[in-house]
Amino acid sequence: MSFKKKLSYNIVIQAIGPILSFFTIFMIAKFAGVEVQGRFASITAWINLIVVIGTFGFPQSFIYLVNKKKISPKILFNFSKYYILLFILLFILIVFTLFKYGLINNIIISNPYQIFILSIPVVILIFHGLLRGIYLTFNQSILFATFSILPATFLFLLVLIGILLNYYNFQLIYLICSLPVLIVALSLINPFLKSVKRYAIKQFPWSALFNHGTHSFLQALFFALQPIIAYWFINKYIGSVLEIGYFNLGLFLVQGLLVPISMVAPLLFDYWTKNDDQMFILRFTKTKIFILELLIGGIIAFVLNYFIPVVFGSEYESSIEIAQILIFIIPVVIHTRVLMPFIHSKGYPILNTYSGLIRFIVFLILSYLWMINISQELVGLAVCWSIAELIGALLTINFFIHINKKEKTYAR
Repeated sequence: MSFKKKLSYNIVIQAIGPILSFFTIFMIAKFAGVEVQGRFASITAWINLIVVIGTFGFPQSFIYLVNKKKISPKILFNFSKYYILLFILLFILIVFTLFKYGLINNIIISNPYQIFILSIPVVILIFHGLLRGIYLTFNQSILFATFSILPATFLFLLVLIGILLNYYNFQLIYLICSLPVLIVALSLINPFLKSVKRYAIKQFPWSALFNHGTHSFLQALFFALQPIIAYWFINKYIGSVLEIGYFNLGLFLVQGLLVPISMVAPLLFDYWTKNDDQMFILRFTKTKIFILELLIGGIIAFVLNYFIPVVFGSEYESSIEIAQILIFIIPVVIHTRVLMPFIHSKGYPILNTYSGLIRFIVFLILSYLWMINISQELVGLAVCWSIAELIGALLTINFFIHINKKEKTYAR
């Protein structure tokens, strides 16, 4: 199967993930209300942050180690098993300490029992992420796409059951949905692991593991921290869970549009670590593409005037302007997310880290200044978010142009 076909299959199938996530949010928003949706958003954002910290960019490192260093996937699988056992112990110890000193929001953890409830899904989702990196080196088509959407699929099913039963203990819902994720993930990867040889290596490539993983980890960390910071600003300066629910609806639509490209990014990285095909990426960077992206962003933003009230109800009209501001530049952001794995594959992951760090710092400073000195409004926070994303996108594009010129210079 050609790379373009693999990419097409992944985009189509992995789009099921954000679609199911959309219906998950839709069901909660429609049948449980804004406050419950805000509570779900807070718990989900916190879990996503811990999963990002836990995976530490290792999936990208695994791809590099298998493709470039020819490390056996079995060795990486065994490393993953021991790693998550260590992580769960550290997680329980650290979170219990934070809870004891009142440093964790009660929305997320209100009693010590919930620490143990959340530790299992967090660790399983981390393990799933690690296995996904290993599995990609074996299968880049339909089964890999299926592997990727397991968490979103089972979370949707469990939330649906919870709504039918009028049960909104999201900590327990995450625990229950993580168990089939683990079972299916292991059933998919086991045939692959049995088919490869586990050969002895003189020394485990720790340096390569952390060099490539650290930058991927930092980039993912900056992405995961932004909603956490946004919710903190809302809770401190604007209101409570209700306002978080309004902002999260717009942010969810943004993140839903970004999920497919985030999921195929490892596929792009895997391809460019094996091939030196620049024609695909060069065609993708033509000026007319940017014009088309801005047009698409404007159309989507306009449609939200009708989409949000009709789909979610009139009580979510406060989310319309927020979502429009956030959505407008998303096509440009998607564009840059395609460039990032290419930049990484060329040996410049630090440039992606720089753009992510600057984007995060800009958001942090602008949001703080806006909340303290200008106005404590959700719309202003959305403006700060979009400005930061646009600056990060422009930096990534600039880095790509610099690398491309450098590559041409060396070719001469």
